[in-house]
Amino acid sequence: MSKMLTALAVWSVFVVSMGILFPVPTTNNVSTIEQTLQSFTVYGFFSLLPIVFYGAGVSYIADWTARAFSKQHEHFTSFLMHITGALIAAPFFDFPDAFMFTLIAAVLFFVLDRTFALLSLRPFEAFLTRRCALFIGLNGAFATMIGGIMT
Repeated sequence: MSKMLTALAVWSVFVVSMGILFPVPTTNNVSTIEQTLQSFTVYGFFSLLPIVFYGAGVSYIADWTARAFSKQHEHFTSFLMHITGALIAAPFFDFPDAFMFTLIAAVLFFVLDRTFALLSLRPFEAFLTRRCALFIGLNGAFATMIGGIMT
């Protein structure tokens, strides 16, 4: 399965979950729905490049290194490398919750990557998994656009 499709799905899940769990206080006197929609836009635009490109690169390197050097503990090694990649990226962001957000994105990336890898072991499930990841990714882009348009 393509790491870029997985990264797009992770980005979408991150945008929606962060927008709902941690809404960004952008303006005063707005309803909860408007604040959530604005949060989708903020999280969507500011997390697209780090999650999709940096996250896909870290995941590719983590999985390759874990397969090459640690046959017995491949999943654990890959998980630790995902977390390490998140901790390396966190100081480059200029907001106080960067460590928490990068760790959440890294754990999401690891879990979704393993889920898609398990689902794509058979030919028909691989076809559905690719389409599912693309569908989830496009929904995140749609939520980001709707959040920008509706507010």
